[in-house]
Amino acid sequence: MTSNEGFFARKQAAAVLKHGILSRYPTIFASMAGSGEPEVVLYDAYAGPGKYEDGSPGSPLLLVETAIRTANFRKVRLYFSEEDIDHHTELHRTLTEAVGSDVEWEAVCGTAERWAGAFVRDAADAPMFTFLDPFGVGLSYEVLTETLLGRPAQLKTEVLVNINVESVWRIGGRLQEIDSG
Repeated sequence: MTSNEGFFARKQAAAVLKHGILSRYPTIFASMAGSGEPEVVLYDAYAGPGKYEDGSPGSPLLLVETAIRTANFRKVRLYFSEEDIDHHTELHRTLTEAVGSDVEWEAVCGTAERWAGAFVRDAADAPMFTFLDPFGVGLSYEVLTETLLGRPAQLKTEVLVNINVESVWRIGGRLQEIDSG
């Protein structure tokens, strides 16, 4: 059994706050940062299956809701990456069922490390919001700073990062053990 097996059975307590932010902030971003722009890009780098086993929406469906809410005044293009093949298959099924033809989206199977650069290039000059909520260790510092946050200063770019402090403590403790030899 992997450490994240069962994670998507039902929404965990920490997800309530994250999803509260994610259900509101991307709409504000699309409205404000997208003002005067033809479109906005939203990218969920660790998308999971799209929803929980109990049917409640995961981060991808919250971003879909943003695209639908803002469709009257702003085009929103959605990108999703998910490394786990089973989760990706479910994500694709979930998005196909939930998204109408008026919302442009792409869901790829692979790591955020692999796909972040391609999605940044595809976004071109559009304002871009990225949600990073990885299991375990996430993106390399270089991909975060040089790719996602390395867009030219005049391009509107925001990244929401979830950092699991307990994981940082565990990894830090392990590094300390290695240094002590």
